[in-house]
Amino acid sequence: FLRSRHFLYNTEKTQNTIEQADANMAIAAVYVHSGNVDSALICFNISMKMYQKGKSPSQYIKAGLKKNEYLRQCNKYDDSKALLTQLVDFAKNENENTLLSKIYEQLASSYFMQSDFEKTIEITFERLRIDSLLQDSVSIAEDCNSLSTNFRKQGKYIEAIAYAKKALDIFEKK
Repeated sequence: FLRSRHFLYNTEKTQNTIEQADANMAIAAVYVHSGNVDSALICFNISMKMYQKGKSPSQYIKAGLKKNEYLRQCNKYDDSKALLTQLVDFAKNENENTLLSKIYEQLASSYFMQSDFEKTIEITFERLRIDSLLQDSVSIAEDCNSLSTNFRKQGKYIEAIAYAKKALDIFEKK
């Protein structure tokens, strides 16, 4: 913690908002590790604002994804979904498709944890569309596997088998 605080103190002198945001992320990690939920969330929020101010869209999204991981650890799924929905819009506006795929992955996971398989499937199809544009075969296979799991959870076994086969076909080609 002291190292992170020292780094933050030194970056405050430089007026570099990206370095300050990085320091706040380091402090947030310490708070996460110590279980101090409120302080961790405050640091995440400050970092996200600083990344936005410093015009670093990818860092803003990555900070949001880190914050989201912590929200899910704390079982704050509604907060998680709200944050990720905001990040989806931001990533689309910034043409950050690789990060958009990661956002969709975490959003689908949040809905899955609440057993909302229909919404999970809808979001996974969006991720599959993005991963197809990116030609990311590993992510496409993961998407197909996720769809298979969600269809199986709904008792839609024909669809589950079809997507499991697609995933296997892709993995076999690798």
